[in-house]
Amino acid sequence: MAAPRASAALTAAELAQYRELGFVVVRGALLESDLAPIDAAYERQVAAVAERLLAEGRIADGHASLPHDRRLAALIEELGPDEYDGFQIHELSGEWPAAFDIYQARLRPTFDFMFSERLGDAVASLLGTEELTVHPSQHVRPYLPRRDPGAPQPNQAAWHQYAARPASTPSVLPSITLSTAPPGARSG
Repeated sequence: MAAPRASAALTAAELAQYRELGFVVVRGALLESDLAPIDAAYERQVAAVAERLLAEGRIADGHASLPHDRRLAALIEELGPDEYDGFQIHELSGEWPAAFDIYQARLRPTFDFMFSERLGDAVASLLGTEELTVHPSQHVRPYLPRRDPGAPQPNQAAWHQYAARPASTPSVLPSITLSTAPPGARSG
């Protein structure tokens, strides 16, 4: 992670970049301590999935020596092409969303994070308001590597709810995506 900032609120230069380009990368706004409870919760989720897959005989190695972000990809890779290519965590039923997506997993640290002071400061400064509403359509989605260059990206929706909106919704609706990937990390 980047060095922590004194305040998570965006600077004038960051706000200007957001207004000009439609995005901004805010380094150091969140602290390790902001994300550690979420990491610990997902570490437990991945371990539970690995134990279940081992018990069911679907995998031979639980990859326990890997951190959870790499372990999940190794588990799914070991499952084989049918399950790997069909890995869709954004579906609302099935074993994967039950373990990982916030709709079903309901991991308390994820909800606590949505109301954390530093995240609130960053979002409030971006939107220019102190009144924030958290919409219940929140997701935690791992981005997995592709099996081969021609394969579809696992866990990617062909369209997303940001592209569809009721006619009564304003045409400019800000969407905030938080990526906690380490610097230089790539998906696919």
